[in-house]
Amino acid sequence: MTDSETGPQNPWCTLITVTYNSGAALTGFWTHGKIPDGIEWIVVDNSSQDGSAQLARDLGAALVIELSQNKGFSAANNLGLAAARGEFIGFVNPDVRVNFDNLPELNRIALLENAVVSPQLLNSDGSLQPNGRGFPFLVDKV
Repeated sequence: MTDSETGPQNPWCTLITVTYNSGAALTGFWTHGKIPDGIEWIVVDNSSQDGSAQLARDLGAALVIELSQNKGFSAANNLGLAAARGEFIGFVNPDVRVNFDNLPELNRIALLENAVVSPQLLNSDGSLQPNGRGFPFLVDKV
């Protein structure tokens, strides 16, 4: 495992992205500008062969953790979480464009309600993407 670290001294928010040959998604969704102060972006790369790790560095990731083998999505998220320095954590897939302006409000609601929050996802045309789920009942799973 190798890593590189730059970024904010005392981030209030950490965004964690797991990549596996995600260079095209990173290029399409993470090239929209500088990551604001106070937000660190951690990328855990699951042994990509397409240069995803270097691309994440070039795009401003505060920390890139390169794994020598693909450990899977959950394990990689856990490694990112262990390295996170922010109090407010977001797990963000490589094909999601983050609206950084909304993060303080999500943080405020999470603290006020002592809850897990999720932003409204939008499709590429700006229409709402269903992303809410109800309580999982056994009958729904069978």
